[in-house]
Amino acid sequence: MALYEKAIAEIRKECPHFSLKMIIQGFKALNLEEIEKDLRQTIETAKKHPDIIVGYDLVMVNKERKTIQISVVIKC
Repeated sequence: MALYEKAIAEIRKECPHFSLKMIIQGFKALNLEEIEKDLRQTIETAKKHPDIIVGYDLVMVNKERKTIQISVVIKC
């Protein structure tokens, strides 16, 4: 996250209104325990960086190669 924060600060020198928001992605194909661990880690990171981390997407590619998404908006 320090790299992102440094890059944002550098860009804001020329564009003061610049912002970067991130949605963390997890894989729906993982088992429930792994998904819960991933989501908990994302929430903890979002608490430390609420100005950057704004959500969590659970994605999967089905047989037709279409992406299926489940989104969670994180508010800290």
